[in-house]
Amino acid sequence: MLIRSISRTDAAPIPTASARSRILTASRSRSARDSRHQYGDAIDLAVDANRDGKVSAADTRLVALAVEIVERAHPDLVGGMGIYTRSGPAYVHIDARGQRVRWRG
Repeated sequence: MLIRSISRTDAAPIPTASARSRILTASRSRSARDSRHQYGDAIDLAVDANRDGKVSAADTRLVALAVEIVERAHPDLVGGMGIYTRSGPAYVHIDARGQRVRWRG
């Protein structure tokens, strides 16, 4: 649903996406105890949303817009979103914690 909302039309090719993390135990998570990854309702997603061949801050803005669109259309999916562009490849953390929370990392 999220990746499709990034595409401009249903006929547009789906952009390249990479899941950067998966279910993590407290011992493997950087944020440990409160990480949504250990509950299985979070993903760190890198998407070449603008299809320029690289994942950058511009892509994270498009992914963030898609998250906002999906949450508006489906309030039951509201959750956390963190945008990470400072070190390493850019990505967006998305989770379904049940309340809207936003941050930058």
